[in-house]
Amino acid sequence: MYRWEGRRYVLSQVHKDDRRVPFHRQFALTGFLNEHTGVVKRAHPPIGRDETPWIEDASHYWFVRPYTDHDAAPDWCDPQLIEDFATKLAMVHSIAQKHDAPPAGELAPYHWPVRTVLTRPDEFVDDMDARLRPPDEVDHVRLGLKGLAEDAAGLDLGPVGITHQDLSPANILVKNREVVSIIDWDRAQVDRLLYDAVLAALHLTLRQPATDPSGAAERFIKTYRRTYDVDDAAVRWMFRYAVLRNLAVSRSPEKWRRLTAFIRG
Repeated sequence: MYRWEGRRYVLSQVHKDDRRVPFHRQFALTGFLNEHTGVVKRAHPPIGRDETPWIEDASHYWFVRPYTDHDAAPDWCDPQLIEDFATKLAMVHSIAQKHDAPPAGELAPYHWPVRTVLTRPDEFVDDMDARLRPPDEVDHVRLGLKGLAEDAAGLDLGPVGITHQDLSPANILVKNREVVSIIDWDRAQVDRLLYDAVLAALHLTLRQPATDPSGAAERFIKTYRRTYDVDDAAVRWMFRYAVLRNLAVSRSPEKWRRLTAFIRG
C-alpha cells in the first residue's frame, strides 16, 4: 500500500500466462461494475504509457486500485455477513450480465468453464497427469466427471454470465459485517452463475466450526437463490462439480479433499 496526493492505493501483480483469461478484460469489466455497484472498485488509471491502467515487465502485469478500508479478520461464521455476501454477489452477477464478454480464446484447463470441462474431460484429466498428480486422484476425477456428465442430462444449471471464479474470503473485503468490495477479477469469464455462488459457499464451509460445517453454505445458497432460483438437484450437482473441478486444478488439493467428505455427508 502507498499514499499519493492524500489517498491510499494498493499495488497488485498478476503473473503473465498466454492461456489465462486475457488480462486487459478485467479493466473494462471492473470499470463497468464500479459505475453500477458499490462493491467493485476499478483500477486507478493511468499508471503506464499510452494511458493504460497497467504496466508490465517480463513476467508480470502490475496495476493499482484504490485502497478500501476493511476489517482485518471478519467473522465468516456471522449469519448477517454471510447473507450480505450472497445478496451482493447476486446483485453483481445481475449487473455484470449487461457487460459484453467476448470469448476468451483457448484457455488452460485451470480456467475452463463448466461446459468445456464436461465436453473435453480427457484433456482435462490429461492436464492432471502432466502436472504429476497422484494416479489414484486422476482416476477419481476421471470417474467423477463421467458421472457428472451423465447426471447433468436434463438438469437446468441456471443462467450463464460473467463470473468472478475466485470468491475466497481473501478476495472479499468486509467492514462492520458488510461486504464493501470484491477484488481480484483477473479470472473473470463467462460460466454458470451457480458455479460462482457454490464456489463461494464452499470457501465459507472451510471457515466454519466442526460442529456446524454446512450451515454457512446452506444459508449462503438459500439467500443467493432469492435472486437466481435453481432446482435443488442442480445445486447438489454443482457442489459435486465444484469440489471435483478444484480438486483437479488447485495448488492446494488437500482442502478440496476435505470438502469431498462434506458433499458426501
